[in-house]
Amino acid sequence: MIDRLKPPAFTPPAPFVLPHAKKHVLRGGVPVHYLDLGKQPLLKIDFIFPFGKSTEPNKGINYLTAKMLTEGTKSYTAHQISETLDFYGAYTEINPGNDYTRFTVYTLSRYLEQITPLLIEILQEPVFPQKELDILLEIYLNHLRINQEKTNYLASKAFKENVFGINHPYGRFADEEDLKKVAHSNSLEQYHKDHFQNGFFILVTGPIKAGVWHNLEQYFDEFKNLFSPSDFNSSTFNIQPFASKNIEIAKPDALQSSLRIGKPIIGRLHPDYIPLYVCNEILGGYFGSRLMQNVREEKGYTYGIHSSLHHFKHASLFTIGSDIIKEYREATIDEINKEIKKLQNEAVGSIELDRVINYIKGHYLSGLSTSFAISEKIKNILLFDLNYEYYDNFFDELDKVTPEKIMEVAQTYLDTDDMIYVSAGI
Repeated sequence: MIDRLKPPAFTPPAPFVLPHAKKHVLRGGVPVHYLDLGKQPLLKIDFIFPFGKSTEPNKGINYLTAKMLTEGTKSYTAHQISETLDFYGAYTEINPGNDYTRFTVYTLSRYLEQITPLLIEILQEPVFPQKELDILLEIYLNHLRINQEKTNYLASKAFKENVFGINHPYGRFADEEDLKKVAHSNSLEQYHKDHFQNGFFILVTGPIKAGVWHNLEQYFDEFKNLFSPSDFNSSTFNIQPFASKNIEIAKPDALQSSLRIGKPIIGRLHPDYIPLYVCNEILGGYFGSRLMQNVREEKGYTYGIHSSLHHFKHASLFTIGSDIIKEYREATIDEINKEIKKLQNEAVGSIELDRVINYIKGHYLSGLSTSFAISEKIKNILLFDLNYEYYDNFFDELDKVTPEKIMEVAQTYLDTDDMIYVSAGI
């Protein structure tokens, strides 16, 4: 009989070797990366375009163009597109990001041939009907107006504008006038022709049968891949030093203040990144972090506070964020600075370090529980110039992290004198 008074023995998380995607290039030059995984006859097909908000010529045009793809084509109305996809149990997602735009379809493999002609029209022959564009624009503008009343949106926007600069691709934000100008300029068709018809790559995840390849080759073999890395000038991503360290945004009617604190940081391929990743988790990366214990549990200044490492194609950010009781704003900043100084000057105990590393390993493994989740890691490799060794060696690199290394990276990369402090709702 099991003794319920004794907890089960602890077993360290075992490493997981990420499956490698295979590659096939179609006749027109479009690369297809594929993961033959899973037993259910379900496919996820990502069409990934090498452009996004950071490369758009006019603010908002990439978002509006991408979101309009499923609002009508040469042969289908928006309603007919929805009805056809629903009939075959398929659905689509459109994600216009900072550096890339992704069009994703989920479908049963046996219906891929039936929906592929529709996918071709969505990608290549959208007609941008004015009625649907007006509806999309109004939804976007209402969302923007609501956000502009929220302190967390104002803080995040001001943080990026001041870290990168308002003319930097990652520091630009479309306002209401920008969006109206783009929507009424008839420029979406030209942007689609210049970008969406000039190249993409495909990532297929699921059980790959012969019919899948036949379908891709039949319908996509003539597509051209005309983009090259030289199409975008990387010098436009140079970060200029921010003019002010402290930014305060008044909003007298706000019930809380939102904080954003941080700076540009090293990327994932830097040799110090894994120790910095662990350092960030200790500071504010999970619910048991030092910032949560101090600012939430002990002081009661906030419901939640976190720190994170956020990655773009051409930059990375370290950010601390929280929504706090107004009168405790300055006290919260003091506690944040104290916790950073403590990491810089006091060695992390072995029990805490082991707990955090095991948490990171467990969290990583929980994010690989399905074939589609695994494909997200493959997507990161393809989009952000990573390599399989980054993931294959992840556990080994975590085990090498020492308390001394945590202090070193905290001193090197988390100097509070180099950070920008944004408060919205004072």
